[in-house]
Amino acid sequence: MDLLIRINRHYQELTEQERQMITALQQVDLAWDGLTSSELAKKLYVSRASIFRMLKKLELESFAELKYLIQQEKQTELSFGQGTEFSQIVTAYHTYVEQGKNIQILIIWNI
Repeated sequence: MDLLIRINRHYQELTEQERQMITALQQVDLAWDGLTSSELAKKLYVSRASIFRMLKKLELESFAELKYLIQQEKQTELSFGQGTEFSQIVTAYHTYVEQGKNIQILIIWNI
């Protein structure tokens, strides 16, 4: 299952810190191949336990699965040539929902 789908499915269950961690993961360009959970925790200024609690809420089995899904997402973004535009839209949507504002989003796809 796609990482963004998991995030959207469990967004309301996540704590503010976990939401900030996800935002940082989407914005930071990390070399995922050799990154360990301890190194990620240091980069995000959280504990390893915080990372694994977030993984559990997102129904991920391991840190390796998170790395795999993030790499897939990055490859998809590169193949579309749009960078993180979709991720930014999802993040903005959740920000508005949290603030309790009614929003209308109109997305026009030019193919």
